Amino acid sequence: MSPKSRGRPKGRGRPRHHSGSPARQLSQADHVLRDARALEAATRLDAQAAASAWLGEAWAKRSMGERGAEAALVTQLVGAARRRGKPTAYLALHALATIPGEWREEVLSTLAEAPEGTPAPGWTTDPVATQPERPIRVELWRDPWGSVRVYLMHYTEPAEHVLLVSLSTVGGVMIHTLEVGSELDALGEQADELILQDDVDIDEALAVVADALWQTDMYWPPQDDPDYVLTRALAHWRTSGHRTESDWEPLPDDERQALIEAFAAEHGEALALDPSIVEVAADTFIDFGDGYLHGGVLAWNPGEVERFLLDWVHRKVVLDGEAAVAVPDVLRAWVVFALGRKGLADEDIAPVVAAVDELHDDYLDEAADGSDHGPGAEIMARILAGGVDLEDSDAVGRVIGAYNAEQNARRLLDG
Repeated sequence: MSPKSRGRPKGRGRPRHHSGSPARQLSQADHVLRDARALEAATRLDAQAAASAWLGEAWAKRSMGERGAEAALVTQLVGAARRRGKPTAYLALHALATIPGEWREEVLSTLAEAPEGTPAPGWTTDPVATQPERPIRVELWRDPWGSVRVYLMHYTEPAEHVLLVSLSTVGGVMIHTLEVGSELDALGEQADELILQDDVDIDEALAVVADALWQTDMYWPPQDDPDYVLTRALAHWRTSGHRTESDWEPLPDDERQALIEAFAAEHGEALALDPSIVEVAADTFIDFGDGYLHGGVLAWNPGEVERFLLDWVHRKVVLDGEAAVAVPDVLRAWVVFALGRKGLADEDIAPVVAAVDELHDDYLDEAADGSDHGPGAEIMARILAGGVDLEDSDAVGRVIGAYNAEQNARRLLDG
């Protein structure tokens, strides 16, 4: 034994080799089981908020197109309860039962089969009979055009609180914020920009929020903002059964023509343009409004003006030179006409008109460039430029075939 080794414990100073397996990474179910320990002394509203946050985290981490992330988490918790009898797993399932989703039966059957003596929290209720809490009143705060809306849903059960839903409609309905808590400072920085709308029907508000939840889930994936996902499951539960699922129906031709004629009568002379140009432009605005404005053909706002002038009209519409140049001037008159018919005050119409003026030159630059034209607009432009009879399907087919051949050749060259 060397002098340096004398007196040292055996093995000291030598690298140690561990034959055990590496530490297991905690799953989301593990985190839920850890968090559930605090729920035994919590309130029912706390349990709902916790369950919603668990489900929201699972939903936010899903892969594109995955549908069963929440159900998979519930299945793991059910397994922890049934196979291992973990008390925290039963606490978590009791919390999930306060806002049940498509996995309701799996949770309820597991709780019903819990071993005798398994503790149940004081806030639990009959999971079979539980129904979504209903607000006692709803406040709607909105901007003058209805493009930004904040619903404050006031509840007294399971405790006095507010569910806040903040959404926008420009470019499609999207919920930006869901929050549960006190109404104190609920509007935040938006308070000075919004107005309170009176007489909001509770069922109509629940239907709007249910539709907005569905559209946010469906059209804006992946949506992983904590301001949305953590309260998402609770909001779905509170609005379940209220989604309208109405089919879109186009504006009837007689109503469309009546609007065009009324607009021409009120503004045509002042525009000093060929009547056919005014009619074509108004018809184009109605096409956009009918298909894309959340509040209907007359519901223009600054954001939708921007979307129309800098995007939609260039991709979807083919206008000849004079009509294309006239679009901003006619649109300026149209928003005055449309918003006046919706009953907006002059001071609320002015910002929309200002948006048209601000984007006038950008629109003309886009129109001159032509690079944003979609395939449909490009094909129609070629048909018109070539004098092709739209009733001649063979001739139209040749134009489309030539266009497709060009695109394929470009892709091969670029590849």
